[in-house]
Parts: sequence; C-alpha cells; structure tokens
Amino acid sequence: SLLQPRVIMNNLHIPGAYVAGQGCCRFDDYTVKGTSHRDKESCLIGCKNDPECIAAALYPHSSLTWAWNSCWHYFGKGGHFHTSGKCSACWTFGRTTPDPTPMPTPMPTLMPT
Repeated sequence: SLLQPRVIMNNLHIPGAYVAGQGCCRFDDYTVKGTSHRDKESCLIGCKNDPECIAAALYPHSSLTWAWNSCWHYFGKGGHFHTSGKCSACWTFGRTTPDPTPMPTPMPTLMPT
C-alpha cells in the first residue's frame, strides 16, 4: 500500500491515521466541510470520530476568504484517491473504497486450421 502510518506531530500519534500525501485530498464525487479545528490533533481526531469522514486536510492560514477554516473533512467513497492543491497534507483513515480491479482481457480464441 502507498499509504503508510506516520507520526503526525512531534510525539503525537493518531492510531489509524495515514498520510496520503502532500496536498489536499481528492477523489471521485467527494464533498468537503470546513471545520472549526485549528490544529492537526483536533482536525484528525474530529475526522476519526466521525464515521462518515474518510480523510482530513490542513490548509495553511491564508487571506483567501474560502480558506478561513484550516481543517477540511472529506466525505464520499474515495475512488481514485489522490492529492493535489495547496494543503499542507492529507490524512486518511482506511475508510476509502478501493477502485475495482479491472477484469483481465481474455486471450483470443484461435480458430482451428
């Protein structure tokens, strides 16, 4: 798996939290909710304690009006999960639905000669 457990902040460890990568969390048909959490610990614990939340990201403090919340919680199934954008990092909790494994292409049937 590309997702590896990480120590989140100094000696802080949130069991079950995995760093998905640098950037904001992105996946098919996601919805996102800004929260009032202002630090990594409360952001990650808030998502972990919500069974519908599959990922969390922190956006650096900014003068951008849409980024007034620094903690974002992500909801959905998590298909085609990746990271992009200006968030400092994206964490997930193993609640994503894996992409379906494609069916192998069948071998062509040879005609008898």
